[in-house]
Amino acid sequence: MDDLKMEMNAHMELMADLVQKVTAELRTGFQPAYDNFIGFFHAIDWKPSRAMVNWLVVIPRCPAASNFLIKKAY
Repeated sequence: MDDLKMEMNAHMELMADLVQKVTAELRTGFQPAYDNFIGFFHAIDWKPSRAMVNWLVVIPRCPAASNFLIKKAY
């Protein structure tokens, strides 16, 4: 019984070590993708542009757009 307990403890230690190594590898493997995403996110000018604001004002007032949206909704 003691042999089984020792083997189970050794197996649990190996599994814990394996899990730590896998999670560390995943963290380092995803780091470049994470850095690219953060760089892309920070590179975007998030201030609303004047052209976008104009389109947001014009589109709801356009009869063709509002008819299309009404037909699509029903």
